Amino acid sequence: MLIPKILVTALVATATIAFIQPAFGDTTAQAVSPWLTNLDAAKAQAKSQNKPIYLLFTGTEWCPWCMKMEKEVYAKPAFWTSFQDKFVFVKIDIGRKQTDEQSHLMDAYGVMGVPTALILNADGQEVGRLGYPSGPMGDKKTALDIHSKELSDFLIRK
Repeated sequence: MLIPKILVTALVATATIAFIQPAFGDTTAQAVSPWLTNLDAAKAQAKSQNKPIYLLFTGTEWCPWCMKMEKEVYAKPAFWTSFQDKFVFVKIDIGRKQTDEQSHLMDAYGVMGVPTALILNADGQEVGRLGYPSGPMGDKKTALDIHSKELSDFLIRK
């Protein structure tokens, strides 16, 4: 008789934990996104850290090239390992309908399409522009390789 009581008690305890745990959220550590969404906050951070700003205009919900760039570049740990400490990252993710603020930013920087990545100084002035890597990618180069090279070249010239 003791074994069935222990078994029932264990099952009830397991069910209770499974029921209660989602209410308190996942307790495992979650990665913090390196992307800011506010350009003014990024400028302040860039000034205090003496870093350039990487400003990405994208449409991850509807733009096929943006989705491709997200998958082939920004989802790769190698990108963040190489550049997270060298730039302040800002993502302006434009939905199917742009907000007034997004339209203003696109107009201010002359952005005609997405994905477009701008390199800005800490004052918000454009010093470089990148898009989805185009042209032949021979020698097994990937979008990550090409984008990383362009960013590295920028840092060398800086």
